[in-house]
Amino acid sequence: MRKSLLLILSSFWIGFFASLNAMAETSDHDQWFQNEYAPLWLEKPWNNRDEIAAYYTKSFTEHPADDFQQVYSNEEVLGNDLASWQKDGWLSSAVAGYQSELLNETTATFKIKWRDVYTDTNEEISCAWYMADFTGERWLFTQYADIDCVPHGM
Repeated sequence: MRKSLLLILSSFWIGFFASLNAMAETSDHDQWFQNEYAPLWLEKPWNNRDEIAAYYTKSFTEHPADDFQQVYSNEEVLGNDLASWQKDGWLSSAVAGYQSELLNETTATFKIKWRDVYTDTNEEISCAWYMADFTGERWLFTQYADIDCVPHGM
């Protein structure tokens, strides 16, 4: 009887600590963005196309300012965008401003100010909003929108 009780209590505590660990992982949305995703854009991002695409769900929703929301395949859009930007002389992007909000344990939003560097030494600043969901294994972007920097505090 004691062995059964001990086994039940042991199982309970193992499950309890495992769930705490999972909750801690889901709250690491900032680390996920800053340490894993953002560095992929720092040097020749077009070489990181597949790695970048892995941070998005297979299809994601874009919310353009001048149109209705559209659902895109991540690989198609990112591949086309990266190739187009490279042809325009784009070299890299770095995070110049960052705000995030954990809406609940599995949903986070990010406002990012990007500094884009081009071959002619020009730099451009742009801002974007992202939503990411924790899938049980990792965070993935599900939605995206270009935003104006100043009105959004960026």
